Amino acid sequence: MNEYKISFCTVCMNRLHHLKQTLPINIINNATYKNLEFIVLDYGSTDGLENYIKESMASYVECGRLIYYKMSSRKYFDRSHSRNLMFKLANGEIICNVDADNFTGKGFASYINAKFQNKKNIFLTPIGDSTNPDVMGRISVTKKNFLKVRGYDERLKGYGFEDYDLCNRLEINGVR
Repeated sequence: MNEYKISFCTVCMNRLHHLKQTLPINIINNATYKNLEFIVLDYGSTDGLENYIKESMASYVECGRLIYYKMSSRKYFDRSHSRNLMFKLANGEIICNVDADNFTGKGFASYINAKFQNKKNIFLTPIGDSTNPDVMGRISVTKKNFLKVRGYDERLKGYGFEDYDLCNRLEINGVR
């Protein structure tokens, strides 16, 4: 089975307390999937995120498992803009949003890879599944399809509607 390059993407603005809990465990829980990168976009955090990455996650940065970007000019969080920026920075064929407070679970990258092996023109989302509200916002899609629909609509503000809009536009464009 082909291992797609997958990017787990996390935007963080003043949510270091969550990222400290999730990021190290997510990296460990997906250690067997070699073609995986974790991207953290620091969207103007003032809570010590940069120091945490430099001090506590340096070994992952050095080996290329974790890629850290910092955008210091942002004063307010913009969900759609930050995700568009992060997904464009991702190197993976498949990109997956993982919010700062989300645990992926063991082998999530392998799960995604298996799903995309079977059906190439798909996206994965928990929308419509209310059994686990902690994973809302997690969307896995090929970077090609994400760019084809021009990503998140940055005119949408707030939480939740940007995900529904993205999924609707993917479906309109034949992605299931």
